[in-house]
Amino acid sequence: MLLVLRHCIPKYFTVELLNHFIELFYYGDCDSSKIPSISLDFASRDKLKMSGPETLMFVRMFGLLVSDRVPHDDPFWIFLNLKLSQLLDKCLSKSISPRMSVSLRILVEEFNEIYVCVPNDTLKPKFHFQVHYSTIIDESGPVALTSTKRFESKHRSLLMRAHDTQSRMQICVTVAIHHQLQMCFRCKSRSRIIPKPEFGPLHEVSWANFSNPECLKSVLATPMSSCMSANWVKLKGTKYKLRMVLTLQIDNSENPVFGHIEAIILESNNSFVLVFSHLMNLGFDSHVHGYEVESSDSWSKVYVMNLFDPLPHNINLSASESKKFVVLHCELSAHNLNFKLISVSVI
Repeated sequence: MLLVLRHCIPKYFTVELLNHFIELFYYGDCDSSKIPSISLDFASRDKLKMSGPETLMFVRMFGLLVSDRVPHDDPFWIFLNLKLSQLLDKCLSKSISPRMSVSLRILVEEFNEIYVCVPNDTLKPKFHFQVHYSTIIDESGPVALTSTKRFESKHRSLLMRAHDTQSRMQICVTVAIHHQLQMCFRCKSRSRIIPKPEFGPLHEVSWANFSNPECLKSVLATPMSSCMSANWVKLKGTKYKLRMVLTLQIDNSENPVFGHIEAIILESNNSFVLVFSHLMNLGFDSHVHGYEVESSDSWSKVYVMNLFDPLPHNINLSASESKKFVVLHCELSAHNLNFKLISVSVI
C-alpha cells in the first residue's frame, strides 16, 4: 500500500484530501477498527504507521475512498492495489473451494512478478511465504484458520492479572494460579462455551410503524396487529443491528445475495428472526473491489442459523456518494469444502 500511495500522491490526490476522506468516511456498526490519518511524511518512511486491523481496513476501503480519482487503466492501481485485495480475500477466507489452491498459486505468482516489474522493486521475505499458501490449503485447509491472532488475544487477560499484582516474585506462577481459578469457576458454575443470546430492550411495535407494513405482515404470517421488536441481538458472539447487510446465499452465477435488516422480531417460541429487504446486486466493481447494490421493496425473513455467512456487512457509499457498495470481509464460495450450505428459509 505504501507504493500505491507514493504513486497516487500527489499525482491524483493530496495527503490532506485523503485524510479528509478518511475523517468523513462512514464505517458502520460492523467494523470496530478505524483508519488512522496518513502522516504528511509517509513517503520517507518504510511502512505506514498502522496496526494490523487498521491496515486491513485501509486496504479493504481504499477503493471506496479514492477510486473515483484514479483512472481505470492505472497500472499501479490494477496490478498492485486490486491484486493485493484479491490475495487478501483468498487468504482470509475460512471456506475453500476445490480450485482455491490453484487460483491462489497463480495469483501469488502474478502478484510477485508484477511487484518486481511495475514499481521496479525487489521481493521481500514475506513474499516468499505467500508461495507456500496454496500448499497449506491442500494439506491443512484455509490459511485464515492457521492464524495465531486468536491465541495472541489471550495475552490480554494474562497481562491484566500481571499488572494487577504488585509483587514480581514468581509472576508466572501467579498468572497460572489466576488462570486455573478462572477455569475452576467455569467448571463449577457450568457456564456455557457458547454465550447466551443477548438483545436490546424489547418494545411492542405496530405494523404501521414500518416502511412496508403489508409486506412485513405477510412475511411473518401472523394475525396480530403488532409484534415485539429489538434494535439489536447478539447470537453466538455476533451482533446484528438494524441496517446491517446479511449474506443470504450464493446464486448460480456465484454472486452473493444480500439482505438489508429492517427489523429484528421476537417470535412466540422466544427465537429471533431477522426481517430483511432484498438488495439488488448490480455486479462486482473491480475498480472499487466491492459489489454495487440497490434497495428494493421485496421483504423476507431468515434465521441466523440459515445464513450463508454469519458475519454481517455494511453498506458503504462511494466517494461521490452516488453509489452503494458492499465490501466483503473475504472471498465466499458456493462450493466450499468445510461447511454445508443451508438453504435460506424465506417466505
